[in-house]
Amino acid sequence: MVVVGFLGIYLPLHYFGSIGDLFAAVEAARPQFATLHTDNLGVSWYISTVVISTLGFYMWPHLFAATFSARKESTFKKNAVVFPLYQLFLLFVFFVGFAAVLAVPGLPAGQTDLSLLRLAKESLPPVVIGLVGAGGLLAALVPGAMLLNTTSALIANNVYKPLRPGADIRRAAQLAVPCVGAVTIYLALNDGAAIVNLLLLAYALVTQLTPALLLSLLRRNPVNHWGASAGMLAGTGAIAYLTVNGLTAADVAPFLPPVLQQLNVGVLALVINLAVLALVTLATNRRAPAISSPGTA
Repeated sequence: MVVVGFLGIYLPLHYFGSIGDLFAAVEAARPQFATLHTDNLGVSWYISTVVISTLGFYMWPHLFAATFSARKESTFKKNAVVFPLYQLFLLFVFFVGFAAVLAVPGLPAGQTDLSLLRLAKESLPPVVIGLVGAGGLLAALVPGAMLLNTTSALIANNVYKPLRPGADIRRAAQLAVPCVGAVTIYLALNDGAAIVNLLLLAYALVTQLTPALLLSLLRRNPVNHWGASAGMLAGTGAIAYLTVNGLTAADVAPFLPPVLQQLNVGVLALVINLAVLALVTLATNRRAPAISSPGTA
């Protein structure tokens, strides 16, 4: 975090004099580069994507693991405050990216991820470059290790275990780690642009857990497990259908105002999720039979 914050402030100052001058230079060289799209990825899509990402942030399995391992309630509360602060450091990453647009021109499309190292090599002494490299390595290893372990454990427990109930799940999870890692490396090296789309899709999917989880925190949960399960299945099914067929909100709901036709499909799926959750809960809830008092017929 220190390295990211330092680079996000230092590089714009070093190359352009100030962050304001950075944006002025980018606008002069690449007009409209920092302007939001006006097509299907306009302001409505951006805002709804931020909402989906915010709701889905705590739904990731590896964050559940951090929550369940808390020793006391105060740790859980502290994590709830601190975790979102990491997102603020994305602002400094944006500053570095905008600086690279002009300071490192002409990078091939497959090497754009090297822009940070190029900037660091050209503007920093070797010792600081080493610190930047070490910080980048740790930033990749720590969350990468959590993601690999969690993904492998889920595959072993939710996929392999039902197929082979008597198998050693711990061993299966260990063997899944290098397999998941190999797939990840292949995707990163061969089609880095697809990772962004996969991440947005994944956020839309995990956000379908949000209604059931938030309602479960109420003192009297109004939703039963049938409604929660049906809502999650309906939401994820809707996302799968819309994504596979390349459909947008405008395609499935052309009657909506233009500003809502650009919504992230995850929002539509969330609406479907809530509707199914409520309907199934109402349909499956049964009142318990009244208990007669002693001595009455």
